[in-house]
Amino acid sequence: MKKSILINLAACLVLFFMVGFSSATVLTFDEFVDSNPYDTIYPEVYDGYGGLDWNNFNVIHEDRYTYENGYQYANVSGTNSVFNYFDRTAVISNSTFDFNGAYFTSAWTSVNILTITGSFNGSQLYSEQFRLSNTTATWFDVNFFGVDELSFSTVGSHFAMDNFTYNETAPVPEPATVLLMGAGLLGLMGYNRKRFSKKS
Repeated sequence: MKKSILINLAACLVLFFMVGFSSATVLTFDEFVDSNPYDTIYPEVYDGYGGLDWNNFNVIHEDRYTYENGYQYANVSGTNSVFNYFDRTAVISNSTFDFNGAYFTSAWTSVNILTITGSFNGSQLYSEQFRLSNTTATWFDVNFFGVDELSFSTVGSHFAMDNFTYNETAPVPEPATVLLMGAGLLGLMGYNRKRFSKKS
């Protein structure tokens, strides 16, 4: 009987962990402070933040500008987003990683085209263009895998970015799915135990 229970428990554990859990890193930039609305200096995202190196990414608070602009809509968590300072190309780099996606907004113009390229060892592997709006933050699944550098550029206007997500390995199981699977496995264990008792 004990052997049967142990086998069933092992099966439960194997199936449970096969469902998989997300180990994605999501960077929200809310650790930075952009508190002075009259200061023209915006906090820079420092190298090492989130384990990555950053070039030409600066932090902006959603209340930095009081008139209509995309920065008001760029934040999907907390109060900060980042943007490409002076509309210059912005770069994220480090050792190999997978870029899954982020929320993007056009900072000023109603429509803006963002080009993202992904490279490894200096060779471009990916290049995608995304149409941005200045009235809503839009999530884009980018899914550049095995890159060590990302380049972000626009023409004529800044972009804002929030919830930069990378190194996602597996989908998070829905709680209802986990509960249903667990209930089924417990039922199976109970059935085996009852069957074993009858044979005794």
